[in-house]
Amino acid sequence: MLQEMLQQISPLDSAAMEAARQHWDAIAKPLHSLGRLEDLVVQLAGITGTANLPPRKKAVLIFCADNGVVAEGVTQTTQAVTAAVTRNFTKGITSVNALSRVCGADVFPVDIGVAEELHCDGIISRKIAAGTRNFAHEPAMTREQAERAILTGIALVGEKVAAGYNLIITGEMGIGNTTTSS
Repeated sequence: MLQEMLQQISPLDSAAMEAARQHWDAIAKPLHSLGRLEDLVVQLAGITGTANLPPRKKAVLIFCADNGVVAEGVTQTTQAVTAAVTRNFTKGITSVNALSRVCGADVFPVDIGVAEELHCDGIISRKIAAGTRNFAHEPAMTREQAERAILTGIALVGEKVAAGYNLIITGEMGIGNTTTSS
């Protein structure tokens, strides 16, 4: 199933990107004066296939999970903080919530692997496991768990698109996750 989904991914639409570049170059401002912002708008045109970008209904999907490598003492806090921050997303009191309010985005925390059981309104529960295993000693996840996690993300994006969202931002939150990304 994952392979079928991967085959549906197409390259950026170069014609839409060129049209977006020409549009931004024609606006009364110094060429490329908005820097990375202009690059992102051009990329968004390539993704959507049109230089005429409609107003956006924005969703922020935050995938929350604990990381077994915390057992190695690589973090300044315990895994309990993952659960606390995940709950705080639902209260609107995190930096992500503040930034999302500024740009008019709705925040959706997803429990995809928080070690603690969360019983809180506003959390999308899609737990694959109660955190990963410690990758310093064994694989963090099985292949099946990794595939389920990817497919869960794809399904949630599909749900948000069906609900009218047309700009989906994804992120992650979990104590120890920076070690993995490093």
